[in-house]
Amino acid sequence: MLQQVPFAPEIPPLPDHLRPLARAAEERAAMLGDPAFAGRVAGFVMSDPRIAWGIVSSLRGVDGVRDDSFCEWGCGIGLVTCLAAQAGWQARGIELEPGLVAEGQALAKAHGIAAELSVGSYKPAGFFDGPPPVPALPEAAPGLCDAAVTYVYGWPAEAEAVLRFFGRAAPTGALLLLYRGGLEMSLWRQD
Repeated sequence: MLQQVPFAPEIPPLPDHLRPLARAAEERAAMLGDPAFAGRVAGFVMSDPRIAWGIVSSLRGVDGVRDDSFCEWGCGIGLVTCLAAQAGWQARGIELEPGLVAEGQALAKAHGIAAELSVGSYKPAGFFDGPPPVPALPEAAPGLCDAAVTYVYGWPAEAEAVLRFFGRAAPTGALLLLYRGGLEMSLWRQD
């Protein structure tokens, strides 16, 4: 059963050493959103680098985090995953769109960041169905709920399904950071 955990991250200015990464990510995001770009990804939204950094660095101080594993569901171009790696997490991200994964892998490589980005989905068959059936984990993403911390940008229509799925599939002690944009987020622990 999921229990909400108090979480109010500090959102400091982005450290100087992370600004080149943020600029490069913003440039890639602008390119991917350009209607004239052949590889355009409609609806792509990138997290604010400063807020993402505040979140992933503050998560390091949450009591009871069982290890340093971090997984971002729907990682896009991997900015949050890369920032998590820079904050000391063993970071991996999964993303359904192969073009975004390729951009994210190039971004991580260009900045010498050891983050694993792969094609996959956190939405198994039956994801939007209500309880009680527990949907099977997608084959493309084994260990989907095994990270100490899972981060997901929860679209409004998906937030309840994300909580329901994580609550049924995550091991005891796993944390879910459900981000909703701006400074709106909630942290949940599987008990």
